[in-house]
Amino acid sequence: MTGWHMAGSHPSQYEHAFADETTYEGKPVVELRSVVPRTDGFGTLMQTFSAEQFSGQRVRFSGALKSESVEDRVGLWMRVDGPSRQMLAFDNMAGRPVGGTTDWENHEVVLDVSDEAVAIALGVLLVGGGEAWMSDLDVEIVGPEVETTDAGMIAALPERPQNLDFSEPLTAAGDER
Repeated sequence: MTGWHMAGSHPSQYEHAFADETTYEGKPVVELRSVVPRTDGFGTLMQTFSAEQFSGQRVRFSGALKSESVEDRVGLWMRVDGPSRQMLAFDNMAGRPVGGTTDWENHEVVLDVSDEAVAIALGVLLVGGGEAWMSDLDVEIVGPEVETTDAGMIAALPERPQNLDFSEPLTAAGDER
């Protein structure tokens, strides 16, 4: 498939192919599936391109997903990279995962592309075993009235460092005490 390639933590545990006998609203469908009995990570069908024409804009990556027996999750993802490949913005739908068996549903990831951005990477990831189908993918510039989807990642961070002198008890990661 022109422009697309497999990647991820364990890409050899996954494969992709056109779903020849399946369409979504008359459009081609690609399947992403695990090919081993027990996966050790995730696979993603992805591509990376220049951020130049999206610089200073809000960008939406959207598409329809369908899943079958997804053990962990499947989702769209997008990352905006700056010089030296540092990540400037990222969302992989971890906070709104698609798992199990689902029918076709539209999803989106919306990020701001800063003026210093040099590349955008995006794709569909499958974590764990199962099968997922994708279709009707699109990348478009949207206005400020469309909220970014990475806001939850930033909102979850404390406003400033905490307990630097260790005077309060240590808690487990994610514990809200």
